[in-house]
Amino acid sequence: MTNMLDYLTWRGDLPFTLDPLNAVDALVFAQLTYIRWEYIWQEGEIAFLQSLYSRIKEYKYSTSFTAEHDLKMLPIAKDSVRFGQLPVTDFVQSLDAAAEEQFAAITFHLPDKLVIAFRGTDCTLVGWREDFKLACTPEVAAQRRAAEYLSRLASDYPGIPIILTGHSKGGNLAVYAAATASPEIRARITDVYNFDGPGQNEKLFTSAEYAEIENRIHTLVPESSIIAMLMCHPSVQTVLKSGNISIYQHDPYSWSITCTHFDTLPERNSDSKYFESVFERWLSEVNMEDRTVFVDTLFDILSSTNAQSFGQDFVKNLREHPMEFLSSFQNVDKASWLKISRVIGAFLDSAVQNGFAMSPVSRLMESIQSRRGKKETA
Repeated sequence: MTNMLDYLTWRGDLPFTLDPLNAVDALVFAQLTYIRWEYIWQEGEIAFLQSLYSRIKEYKYSTSFTAEHDLKMLPIAKDSVRFGQLPVTDFVQSLDAAAEEQFAAITFHLPDKLVIAFRGTDCTLVGWREDFKLACTPEVAAQRRAAEYLSRLASDYPGIPIILTGHSKGGNLAVYAAATASPEIRARITDVYNFDGPGQNEKLFTSAEYAEIENRIHTLVPESSIIAMLMCHPSVQTVLKSGNISIYQHDPYSWSITCTHFDTLPERNSDSKYFESVFERWLSEVNMEDRTVFVDTLFDILSSTNAQSFGQDFVKNLREHPMEFLSSFQNVDKASWLKISRVIGAFLDSAVQNGFAMSPVSRLMESIQSRRGKKETA
């Protein structure tokens, strides 16, 4: 299966003046936001991937769940005519636990357009907490920052058409910024690429501003999409073929590409549709207050380890500070536990009501039981 890395190698010799931007290019720009430019970026600079790479290559410059492929992607991109020779400006980044904000954005200058790319969720606890808060509040901090960033860039580069792109939460930010922009800025936005990003709250999704730009929003999701089924999302989606299964299809390097196009499928599979139904029912039955208590309590407990991110950092701190972790459970008051139990109970009820027997979890349990039965009779 050919993927984004193959595309970069094959198409890298053609500048955008000879071959206009396509959806795969938009994904490359989105993925470049996961590079830790904050390690070396100098405020106000106009740079190129070649020079940026020469400074960042000594760092562990990607810590996302796609880091293994990111480390291969950047050297190919910086050596290509297509991406390596584009001016890069206005990188900004914020990771603020107090404000519950994880945000980063960067701008690429095509000959006739600006491509503004927003970073998706990284591995930090702050980033994941903010993701969960999307279901608890009309607006999160990163969405405000995305809207402000678009407004500033549009002002700094007047009259130039704009493309917005992002993967995961970055896709959500791209859509949010476009839908909340001023009429003058919205008129300059030619395309918005949302790669498997969570949906929007109902108020924004049903607004006149969203409707105005909806036909310029491209929502691309893998066959087993789960992340993008959260919140309100468009019914018209481009379904992508992936080499992975289930939640692992969220990895954009698993998406199959032929020439300059993604390989697509007629519709999402039953697993994705199942989770869509579960999330929809759950959100309709659980109020904002209970959702907020659930998210805050969950991440307060996780943060009691003093870990900054998931992965080895979290496991190491959990082993070193087990009592702090256990104490955080004991410190949760009865009223909060009641709200938490309602949230979990509503989700489980939704899973059952939407046909638990047909769910991915049920099929996995059946598969495990079947394998055990074969071993016992062997």
